[in-house]
Amino acid sequence: MNKTIKWAEKGLTDLRTARNRAELSQEALAALIGTKRANISTWESGKQGMTRKTATKLSEHLDTSAGEILTANRLAGYKRATRLALFLQ
Repeated sequence: MNKTIKWAEKGLTDLRTARNRAELSQEALAALIGTKRANISTWESGKQGMTRKTATKLSEHLDTSAGEILTANRLAGYKRATRLALFLQ
């Protein structure tokens, strides 16, 4: 599949969905890109941002572009911040 196709057109909404579609566990994806499983978890939840270099490594295994992965990571962070703000009100 062409990596320039938008995630939404492939039915993907976030990093976790893309990883699951690739049939990879957090542990397996972490091993493929040379990081810890905990990093995959924090990126999926939006608790931590990632570098373009990391997004590029992820894109090689998730059939998408680094830009789409960075966007998904930022959106996860915004959703998390919004839930927290609503909770604190």
